[in-house]
Amino acid sequence: MKRPSFAQSDWLERLVRWGVYLLMCTPLVFSPRLLFPHSSTKGYVIFALVEVIAVGALWLLVKRPERRWRWDATSVALTVFVAILMLASLFGVDPSFSFWASVDRITGGFMWLHVLALYLVARTVFVTKEDWQRLLTVSVAVALVSAAIHLLDVLGIAHMVGTSGGSTLGNTSFYGAYLLFQIFFAAWLWRVGSTKRRRIYGGVAALVLIGILLTLGANAATISLAGGAILALGIWLWGSSRDEVSRAGQALTITLALIFFLTVALAFTPGSALQQTFTGLSTSSRFIVWDMAWEAMKDRPLLGWGLENFQYVSLEYYNPCLGSQRCGHEMWYDRAHNKLLDVGVEAGFLGLFSYLAVFFVAIRALLRRVTKRSMREMAALGVGLLAAYAVQNLTVLDVATTMMFWVLTLAWISSLTSSVDTTPTAKRSAWVLPSAVLASLLLPITLTTLVIQPVRANAALIASSYGMSFDERLENLPRAMHGSPQGEDLRRVYAANETGRMLWSTSIEVLSGMESQVMSEVDQQVEALFATMDTSPNYLRAPLAIAILEQARGRHFDPQYYQVAEQVMVEAVARNPVHPEPYWALASLYLEIGKTTEALELLEQVRTFAPELPVSYYNYVVGAVFLQDEEVIRQAATEALDTYPALLEKVSVLLQADLSERRIYFLYGLHL
Repeated sequence: MKRPSFAQSDWLERLVRWGVYLLMCTPLVFSPRLLFPHSSTKGYVIFALVEVIAVGALWLLVKRPERRWRWDATSVALTVFVAILMLASLFGVDPSFSFWASVDRITGGFMWLHVLALYLVARTVFVTKEDWQRLLTVSVAVALVSAAIHLLDVLGIAHMVGTSGGSTLGNTSFYGAYLLFQIFFAAWLWRVGSTKRRRIYGGVAALVLIGILLTLGANAATISLAGGAILALGIWLWGSSRDEVSRAGQALTITLALIFFLTVALAFTPGSALQQTFTGLSTSSRFIVWDMAWEAMKDRPLLGWGLENFQYVSLEYYNPCLGSQRCGHEMWYDRAHNKLLDVGVEAGFLGLFSYLAVFFVAIRALLRRVTKRSMREMAALGVGLLAAYAVQNLTVLDVATTMMFWVLTLAWISSLTSSVDTTPTAKRSAWVLPSAVLASLLLPITLTTLVIQPVRANAALIASSYGMSFDERLENLPRAMHGSPQGEDLRRVYAANETGRMLWSTSIEVLSGMESQVMSEVDQQVEALFATMDTSPNYLRAPLAIAILEQARGRHFDPQYYQVAEQVMVEAVARNPVHPEPYWALASLYLEIGKTTEALELLEQVRTFAPELPVSYYNYVVGAVFLQDEEVIRQAATEALDTYPALLEKVSVLLQADLSERRIYFLYGLHL
């Protein structure tokens, strides 16, 4: 069937297209007034724009039924994958959290539904090569703006708050993944741009963005780009009409595939030089966390644990070496930092196979057209991009921005490799009009629920945590604690930790006259944290935050609050028998209330099951100092320094400190 030109374009179609163009600007959006300003802001913008353009696309189908497109294998595979994610979340360990997600990631069920909707919208309004060239031109232009911002930051001309070298994406790994897409988009414009000006634009942009990527230190994206470019060259040669050139392309492609599989095999071979190199480039904790993920997949093989629930996996299969030099320096993980394992944990082997199927059918569609002269560059660069994205995702995690560009890439491939079912007399599908009406009626509700309320709750958290007065803090606290299910648990923990930090660093004399406000603030936070524990009993951060608050409140106001902290932490220790932090928190409380022997027993247990953590030895010395037994202190200090000589300075400061003056400092240190 001949592909229609769709030269006629009405205002509704232009409106939807401009909505997608605005989505391309999402990487530039961030708000310092929100917690996690770079990720949360982008998530909310994606929610809002996708909902609006989805409604517009439905009314476009009502008005112009000929805009229907034929579902191809890529469209079906992506839809099936998202459906499995929804099913896995529904039957996972925490369905509510799976759909709403955390305030920092916002990549739960609702985000997946939105990016699927974006795919369907893009397939509806972007049909021809010219359509896609315009969209990718806008996307690359935005990338160039982000590159300019990055350069200004590097040169110290305009500092971006909290970027960590990642321009407006806030992280070099996330920014590297974003640039990966934009470099391939620019390369496609360079190779097949409809005008000389567009081809020059694509070539220059590709060079600029490659230069920016090389300066980032985003190793995964850089290596993936090189591999993807070589693979694209091999595919391009493979599609040549000349036999000798085609054979050279086949040889290059096969060689690259063999190198990839050999590299992966050696990377997972304990003690291999390649594994040591990989560890040096990333972190030694990767293989420990991947082992935890694999065990979790084996325990729930069919549909996994549900979206966003790796935080429970990291506690269920916690390895006490985490936090040590051998296993990296992090103790908390909410991702496996490997997309395949993340999908396997969240949606089981069923979800993992469906995820791989999306790549398979999209690449297959491209390879079937690689011998067509008009599709050769498209096929080569499309395969290269998908392969590069898949490889870099073996060591990093997905965020909303990269999810968005992944589905747009799939829509681009689907649109240009499949036919469109359209005739001037095409009849409107029966479902279109009711869907458009229903979506229009639901739009105010979804915008309020998924955008307005989360933004207000997020902003209220900042106001309640850093307000200039208790009145301001108390005014915003209810909304911060209960304003939206999206990110609710983390907001509660964050607010409690900030209040706890204030209470631990403030004397009761300073709080004189403000007791009722302080008690009201802590009451609301503790109540909210207990609500989190009721719905998510394995969410360890909640009891740890309660312990910080109640221990401080017991010291300042009423010793009865010590009992609350003790009860919560005893249960947390029982639930997490090899995680050091609940032991340390309970030990801090016991030292505070005079149960020094019990505290030393807890600290000794940590030293026993987590001997690779230098801090476990140091904390035991802290407990010994509180016991005020010279022999115990001497023995604890000797064991700590014999095992970890690097602790000499910290231990020396501890032993020389005046305990009466530094008592609160050392107790609070056990919570950190």
